[in-house]
Parts: sequence; structure tokens; C-alpha cells
Amino acid sequence: MTTTLTPAEGWLVSLQRPPAAWLADELGHLPVERVLCLSTGWGTEARALQRLGWSVATADTLESSAWRNRALVASDTVPVSERRLSDWLKLRKEPEVVKRFMAWSGRTFTPEETIWLGIWHRTMADPGLSDPERAIGYAAVYRTMHYWLSWNRLELGFKPLPPSAVLRAQVEAVNREVSGGSRASHGVARMAYEAALTKFPGDLLYCYVPPGEGIGSLDLATELCERWTQGDPEAPAGDRLEPLDRLVERAQAFPLVALGYSGDQGDRLEGLLARVRPILSRREFDVPNPPPGGHGPVRVGLLVAGQASGATHEERE
Repeated sequence: MTTTLTPAEGWLVSLQRPPAAWLADELGHLPVERVLCLSTGWGTEARALQRLGWSVATADTLESSAWRNRALVASDTVPVSERRLSDWLKLRKEPEVVKRFMAWSGRTFTPEETIWLGIWHRTMADPGLSDPERAIGYAAVYRTMHYWLSWNRLELGFKPLPPSAVLRAQVEAVNREVSGGSRASHGVARMAYEAALTKFPGDLLYCYVPPGEGIGSLDLATELCERWTQGDPEAPAGDRLEPLDRLVERAQAFPLVALGYSGDQGDRLEGLLARVRPILSRREFDVPNPPPGGHGPVRVGLLVAGQASGATHEERE
């Protein structure tokens, strides 16, 4: 029997990324069959573009984003079995396992939650798991962490379901999404963005531009999911996005480039992109930013540019 999880009131993170449905509406009229999505986050944009019938490749420098997209975007993922799920729900007591994420205890998670995060990290590192199985397991753990955080931001303590029941519900949810129809995809990878330009050619390059440098500029959930994936609760937060000017100049094989962004980056990004491509459109609107994370609406935007022409910036200098 599937359990429906209803988080407590309140937002874990600000609504900073442009809404995926809005992006699909804005890009859907373009002559595109294949798209490469960079800086993929939770994968919502890639999935929305897949629903347009496009073949979608994703690349991200964050390991957690790559695994999330491996589960929900790749075309060869199949639901995990009940036997595999039962393995993930077994209690383990090795000190090096249950204490791995104890640094988070009392700060962002309860002591019991950190114990289970250690158990799941060890269990899902089993070399006997296939990549599709591991991807679903990781995606379910990320959702479990997000669910816990949505409660813990209000009060660190009681939850209506034990950790094993939450993970089961999240695995079942990912399984349903995986089995819910065909998905055309020609690649999901964790790699440098410039390398992805060559590996995954297409008609459109879409990239979300974070509001700042490093993983810490994104949101708490992404930061903690990345550190859990690495197995280190105090792992340094590395840069997320390579120099954008070099990226857009080296994407000349893509007829179209689209940049999603938030905040007041629009003028800067338009100036950068216009140096190498004609700007086709710029759309912006304000997204409500509810408490406790926000103070007023957040402006999100989308820039679309056409075929590159002329010399690159490096050649001009």
C-alpha cells in the first residue's frame, strides 16, 4: 500500500529556478529535436522538455544532480524490485556506518535520520547494484532528505512516519514515474560542461545560470544531497558553473542557446550572449517567494539566442 506524504507548511527553499512548465511553453515553438540541458538541478526542466517529444541529454558537475537525472530522465531506467527495496530498509549497526553523518545530528536532521542516511549511503554503494537501481535509490533518498528538511526547518523532531516508511514511499513514487511512459533520451552524465558540448550535440543548448558561485548559492537541499552522495557531511562546496562567456562562445555547433536565470542577471547575460549570437527573445516575470525563505517575489527569466556568427571573443582579441 502506497503512503502519501504531506510535508508541514513552509518552504524549504526559495522558488529561484524558472518554472519548468513556463520554460517548455516558451521554448516549445522552436525547431528542436535534440536538446542538451546543463546545470540540471532536480531535472524538472529536462523532463518538461522531454514531454515536448524532444530527445534530451543532461550534464551537470554535481554528482547528485547527475544521479537524479539518471533516474528520472534516462530512457533505460526501470523500477526497482521489492527485494531490492527490502535490502535498503534493513537496519545496520556498524559504527562507521551509523556515525558517518552524525555531524548533521541536531542541526539539520534528527539523530535517527542521520543514522539512516549512513545506512542508505553504505547500502546503495553495493557494487552489485546496477546504475539504474542506484539512481532510483539515490533519487528516493534525496526526496526523503527534502521531506525531512521541510519538517525540520519548522521543528526538529516528530514526524508522522518512521524513516523506513518514508523511503519506501519515495521509492514507490520514483518507480511510478519511471514506469509512466516512454522517455526519449540520448545521454545523462556528470561531466564538465564544455566536454558535454562535444559529447551531446543538438539543436538547442539550455543552461540554468545560478545566482552565485558554488553549490552554496543554490539551496540547502541541493547542498546536503551533494554532500550525502559524496559520503562527507562537511565536503567543500565547489564551483557549479564554468565561465559562462567561454561556454556560450564554444557552443557554436548548437543553432540555438537558451539561458534560464533568476534575480537581476538579465542585462548582464543578454550583453554576454549578444556578443556572439543574435538575441531572439527575452522573457521575465515575478514568481512568489513565500515565507520562511523569501521576502517578496523573485524575478525569473529566459533568454533565447539564434545561430552564432562571426569570430569568437578569443579570435577577436
